[in-house]
Amino acid sequence: MTSRVSQALVESLAAHREDGPVLSLYMPTALEVDERRQNEIRLKNLLRQARSRLETLGMAGTGAQALTERVDKAPLEREMWQAHGRGFAVFAGRDLLAHAALPFRVRELVVASPRFQLRPLIEALARQRRFWLLAMSQKDVRLYRGDEKALTEVDTGSHLPRSLVEVAGREPTGKELYFHSANRGGEAAIFHGTGAGKDDVEPEQEQFVRAVASGLEHFLKQDDSPVILAADNQLRALYARVSRHADRVLDEIDGNVEHVPEESLHAEAWRRMEAELERRRDTELYRLGNSGPELPVSADLADIVRAATEGRIDTLFTAADRHCWGRWDASERTVEIHDQPLPGDDDLLDFAAVESWLKGGAVHAVPGERIPGNGMVIAGLRY
Repeated sequence: MTSRVSQALVESLAAHREDGPVLSLYMPTALEVDERRQNEIRLKNLLRQARSRLETLGMAGTGAQALTERVDKAPLEREMWQAHGRGFAVFAGRDLLAHAALPFRVRELVVASPRFQLRPLIEALARQRRFWLLAMSQKDVRLYRGDEKALTEVDTGSHLPRSLVEVAGREPTGKELYFHSANRGGEAAIFHGTGAGKDDVEPEQEQFVRAVASGLEHFLKQDDSPVILAADNQLRALYARVSRHADRVLDEIDGNVEHVPEESLHAEAWRRMEAELERRRDTELYRLGNSGPELPVSADLADIVRAATEGRIDTLFTAADRHCWGRWDASERTVEIHDQPLPGDDDLLDFAAVESWLKGGAVHAVPGERIPGNGMVIAGLRY
């Protein structure tokens, strides 16, 4: 069974140990029906590379063949190529076989080492950040929980009013906006309209928005997820004025979304959420790269590996497209780095990432060209 990436899955893979190397395979997946055969071909090509890699590291040909054949002969569900997103990962050892679906494309990767390669899975967890989506118009109020995969409408019971009529006892008037989706070429949804300005706000409208904002507080207490607000200009301005949690609004979608398909609304909301997550990563990376002496920062891999094992990493950026082979000697607390992988070597970038993540650090895998200094790794330390 193919698993969605979860904290429990990553923890179990991180804890797994065997005598000898284990395999980590990553590949992008084609989703169209007429292209799906490419996925099976790509997997077989990766397995050929994996067998060669295992033999180079000293595993006997029969052992390497047995390990790769275990993956090749596994009853992988063929429908998974369509159902499980843009990337796929396989983790194989003599005592374990697991698959993970990824919601984003990954580069082809074959790693044979003492530990599973897990940076892409940790990155997938970081992308699972959830959010609230409040879709508000005078005629309809809906609350959703959202993540990268989908929106799920929340049963708000009596906490949120469903319309202005329910609050004020009269039909809504004023600005009307309309929506249409421009899907060709991947363009974003378009909202447009005409109508009243801020001077046309009526007491009933403010009463309505106050009721929505007050009712929303019940749900915002559940967690610290940000809010994306979908409403017209007038209602958004009112919400900003009357809500005690206006600072939780991450971004806004302009327009009346009463009749917007849920898929289009999700696509627009996630586009904004993803952009904000990227902005936050960039801000933190810039802060680390331009830090003064008051902020403990290191770009030395040996120092970062030690700090990771000691739980001293607050934020870690590693190059997603690079590896650094070597060994961590826990008893001597020393790091040995090699130009090429040797039998028993681990990818120290991945080792540092997993150790940091297991001990509560924030971990990001980005292109190496974005990492200042050596283009490999940089970390903000707790102390």
